[in-house]
Amino acid sequence: MNPINPLDVPALRDRFARAQPFPFVLIDNFLDDVFAREVAAAYPMFDEARAMGFEFGAVNERKKVQISESARFPEPARRLGDALTSPAFVADLSRIAGIPDLLADDEFFGA
Repeated sequence: MNPINPLDVPALRDRFARAQPFPFVLIDNFLDDVFAREVAAAYPMFDEARAMGFEFGAVNERKKVQISESARFPEPARRLGDALTSPAFVADLSRIAGIPDLLADDEFFGA
């Protein structure tokens, strides 16, 4: 099952191009509702996430934790990451934004 609902690429491309004050797009019902709830329920609490990842210490990054090693993601979050970096989804984004050969960050650097 693909957790990302089918996208109307031509309509989204048009909305992206016409958006103001800069190109952007909001995609309602982006994820399958049941899957979205599963992902939300799987996210670790802050202390658990801190133990799993890297905690930033700069003044403007207090209470920020990054878990970029996908093997440490809860299973639903790993499935979401896989879907967001899939060739099919990235190709859709490429067409929507008009950016040829768009690439996904499979390493989740900064994620």
